[in-house]
Amino acid sequence: GGEGSAAANAGASRFEAAGAGTERSPYAVPYYAIESGGSLEAAAGKVLDNPDQRIAEDVRAFTSASLGFGLTVLRSAVDLASFSAILYSIYPLLFAVILAYSALGTVATVAIGKELVSLNYQVLQREADLRFGLVRVRENAEAIAFYGGGTPWR
Repeated sequence: GGEGSAAANAGASRFEAAGAGTERSPYAVPYYAIESGGSLEAAAGKVLDNPDQRIAEDVRAFTSASLGFGLTVLRSAVDLASFSAILYSIYPLLFAVILAYSALGTVATVAIGKELVSLNYQVLQREADLRFGLVRVRENAEAIAFYGGGTPWR
């Protein structure tokens, strides 16, 4: 019990002294503590979060955003139908001008948005790769520390 935590503290202080003033990964400290006989959770100073929980939160955020978007589209369609009928009955030429203006705006938005869709896909793909890597590192933390996998961060 007490020896492991003392060794973990010594490993962390050894890391801080060796690399003072240099930029390094925030994930490096736990490996040095593990090398010194500690554990990953003890070195981090807290219980590490669960990747499954992060995925569930992302799914919840996605479904919430999708539902909000669907309701907004439905409300907009009802508003469009009702206000279009009223405007057409008052002034048909103005209705035609507004329809052409909105079509032009839609074409411009789609042209600009195509690039954003691919950029968003790249961001999501890289986040998924990072999470996958972090889960693998967490699963293999003791083996990484045992074989000196944290050495490049010293």
